[in-house]
Amino acid sequence: MKIYLHAGHFKTGTTAFQRMLHAQREDLAAQSIYVPRSQAGNHGYRMACNFATGRIESRLAAELASAAGQGYRSCILSAEVIAHFDAQEFRALGALLAPYPVELVLVLRPWAEFLLSRYQQNIKRGDYLSLTQFLSLVQAQGDAHPDCNYARIVELAGDHFDTVRLLPYAANAAPLAILRQAGLDAPTLGALLKAAPRLNVSQGLAQVEMLRVYNEVVGRPRGWPADRKARQALDRRTPVAVIESKRLLRQFERAQPQAYAELAALVDGQPCELDLGPLLARCESWAARLAEVSAAAAVVSELPADFLRPTRRRVHAYALEAGGLPASLQTALRSAHERDIAGAAEARPR
Repeated sequence: MKIYLHAGHFKTGTTAFQRMLHAQREDLAAQSIYVPRSQAGNHGYRMACNFATGRIESRLAAELASAAGQGYRSCILSAEVIAHFDAQEFRALGALLAPYPVELVLVLRPWAEFLLSRYQQNIKRGDYLSLTQFLSLVQAQGDAHPDCNYARIVELAGDHFDTVRLLPYAANAAPLAILRQAGLDAPTLGALLKAAPRLNVSQGLAQVEMLRVYNEVVGRPRGWPADRKARQALDRRTPVAVIESKRLLRQFERAQPQAYAELAALVDGQPCELDLGPLLARCESWAARLAEVSAAAAVVSELPADFLRPTRRRVHAYALEAGGLPASLQTALRSAHERDIAGAAEARPR
């Protein structure tokens, strides 16, 4: 049984692929493709390394052995958290999968595009760093940050698996590559992709800025860090609890349309242009290192030669100071949040 280990990367359609795998386990099994049980298709919870023992939970190993014994041709594991694994975690994962031929599949986006999407995700989950502050943080962390160090993932994976396949980000890049190689027939593959949900649709930067201001007005008085999601991967913390502030902002729009319109007008009145030059200088060294490790025999790179070459040096953004909002608008934002929290608590089953 060959294992296809889908390692993300983050912000490349991974969640949609995982949910498709979870929903279609029986159809895939009928074509001799095994998908282990998981929470909504994400196997990261089952592949987390216990740092006290250096091992991964044994039930997954037993399940894989059972699938191999039943004669399954292929197995698919998917977890974008693998893209943040360190050397010890890769050793543990390599030991778990040692009985099988393994191909690790990694989908990559150009850094400037990826980081803007990553910033948006952090804001949707409660951060309130400005885009300028976020990019400065990334530049300061540099190679230490696993989001930026694609080469490190390739290098560590190549030490433990037969093949590391690099794909450029595109719609359904991972499902197409993995399911075809795993042996899924074309009609079934087409039907699965057609039925797959589209998740995490990008917002405009103005909407993201409104959300950032909302997070700051609501979160700063409560002591929520501005960068708790942005620093999570670097600090190697267990995922922090998040507020889905995207949902809260939608509720604010419905409940107080005038206040929402006032916030939108204030954001729209504070446009700016950000120079990506310092970040792109970093990207050049990251790209050179990725090209170097991709030349290894175990690596199959389908990235075009200019894939990581910067295509734009400036980006449109906004720069509204949350502290400068009218007091009435700040009060409206906080009261809307309090009503939402109270409503959620009341609706919670007792």
